[in-house]
Amino acid sequence: MVSLMPTRFVNNLQWQYISFLATAVLAFLYSILVGRSLGAADFGAIAVVIGFATVVFQVVELRLQEAVIRYLAEFWEAGDHRRTVATVKLFLLLDAATGVLAFVVVVALSPFAEAHLLRDGRAAHLMILAGAAVFVSNVTTATALGLYRIFGRFKRQAIISTIGSLIKLGLTVVALRGFRCGVIGVLEIAVAVTFFTNAVLTGAAISDLFNRITISPSDAPVSLLREHRPAMIRFIRTTYLLSLTMIPTKELDINILAASAPLRVVGIYRVAKNFVVALWTLIDPASLVIYPELARMWVKRQTREMSHFVKVIAAGFGLGALGTYLLSCFAVPFLVRALLGSDYAAAGALYPWIAWGILIGGPLIWLNPFLLAADRPDIPLKASLFGGVLTALFYFIAVPRFGATGAAFVYSLANVMVLGASISLAFRAGLLPLRVANNRSEA
Repeated sequence: MVSLMPTRFVNNLQWQYISFLATAVLAFLYSILVGRSLGAADFGAIAVVIGFATVVFQVVELRLQEAVIRYLAEFWEAGDHRRTVATVKLFLLLDAATGVLAFVVVVALSPFAEAHLLRDGRAAHLMILAGAAVFVSNVTTATALGLYRIFGRFKRQAIISTIGSLIKLGLTVVALRGFRCGVIGVLEIAVAVTFFTNAVLTGAAISDLFNRITISPSDAPVSLLREHRPAMIRFIRTTYLLSLTMIPTKELDINILAASAPLRVVGIYRVAKNFVVALWTLIDPASLVIYPELARMWVKRQTREMSHFVKVIAAGFGLGALGTYLLSCFAVPFLVRALLGSDYAAAGALYPWIAWGILIGGPLIWLNPFLLAADRPDIPLKASLFGGVLTALFYFIAVPRFGATGAAFVYSLANVMVLGASISLAFRAGLLPLRVANNRSEA
């Protein structure tokens, strides 16, 4: 499979995996360290404020990652350097403006968080730090990562991101073990290191751009994009709506649980969720390899080969998901006690409830790449909207009644509902059983 891909693509994919896995592993170790050092209640407080700020930023920000890549690729490949620079300027301005607005909203809502989620006198301070942490991790990164991907600078991005994660982990270890800092100190270090890391990421990306061209920023006013504005607005509106549909599957569970459960329970739930996120980290990147293969087969109208490929993927990942789920259900309770202590023991009992979705998601990992290859991104969008609404509804029903167990079950159910809706829509569109649909004939 890999041998059929261009060498540059394979190299970039390898560095993408290195970056993705390295930062994920370091983030997992960071959560273990912070959770063990602070205890379940304070770890729960961090989970709540970061989760609350993340939801606010998802609502306010525009999700520019896809738009950045889409338009930078168009103008750069056409040799239109002035519009390339104008696009960078436009998206940096949009990113900054919406980021500042989101931060202001987080601060303005801190009294609500204090009264209904944290019930803690430190709430205002913690919310400001959480808002700052999410702000510095989001603003400018969409544009910077877009430039790295357009220029194939995956190695540079991987190195900077990994070093930033290592510095954050190292300083947090020193602060917690050497200076016995608490929640506020942990968040202050996160803000400072994330700001530094993303400043380096963005600065290096922009420097790389201007090393390749001779024009100055003043030669590329944003007004050059006037004729592209309607298409840009439509594109960003679609990706923004997709981002909104993902809110229930991200941090909404933490916020709803915090409204009806002690912070200690939230901390325990967050630990169980971190183990599931780590598990998915090993599976999700495979779609980066599956997608180009399906796209190639779709373009060549190789229905039979595509069907065989999907069956192999489904069987392999299905068996892998089953084995991984069963093994992890035995291993995670022991790991929780060994790594975090008895204070978090209940996370082991929660784990099977929050991880079962992998039994469905694993064998269906090919579905979204297939729909994108078939030029039907509208299907995942509609499915995400359907699943997002139902997920939010089920959270509000299950969490007050069943607590962390209810949140855990719905967390897995969310992905299953989205996949089920995608399959239903794909059948209605004539894409399933697998075929090259509409005006394409079989090879």
